[in-house]
Amino acid sequence: MLSTNKRHFEPMLSIIAQPFLRFHPNVLTLTAAAFALAFFLFMQLHLWFWALIALFGTFFDAIDGYVARKTGRTSRFGAFFDSTLDRIGDAIIISAFGYAGVVSYEIIIPLLVTSFLVSYTRAKAESVAPNFESFTLGIMERSERLVVVGIVFLVFIFFPQFTIAGISFVEFVFLLLILFNLITIWQRISLAYQKLKGH
Repeated sequence: MLSTNKRHFEPMLSIIAQPFLRFHPNVLTLTAAAFALAFFLFMQLHLWFWALIALFGTFFDAIDGYVARKTGRTSRFGAFFDSTLDRIGDAIIISAFGYAGVVSYEIIIPLLVTSFLVSYTRAKAESVAPNFESFTLGIMERSERLVVVGIVFLVFIFFPQFTIAGISFVEFVFLLLILFNLITIWQRISLAYQKLKGH
């Protein structure tokens, strides 16, 4: 949903990205990945505050595409590189909760699989679609997922013992993320069927 409404965030994005226009977009992509690694490390050390700061640092991933467009440095490799590191970043951030003992692996693994499938269904559908149609839709895209993870982690820092229905708040929300991922995957499969049948 956020991806399909990027134009509404352009004014704010232009202000945030202004100091970084002199950097190559690929450097910003790598910077976001470095912050994801820092998040993983701080999570293992249970340094929650620093982990939160590192998680916010992954916002560089939100401005690399804008910087590329504004500076005329867009490229097919850049798009590929950004998408690849997005998947790596997703794996690092989600698995960090498992390695830190915050969320059980019985939840982490399905969340990882469904999160990857959200991205895969879009990429595969667009790669085989005539005229390269866009398949950006769904209630839980990557942007929404990262926002939810950030908010959930913030709540966890202040209320680590908070539970819902007998399970931790973080695990409860992660279960909801799995459900929303599955709905998004179904939405994209349905759209692919409508647009690609007969081709």
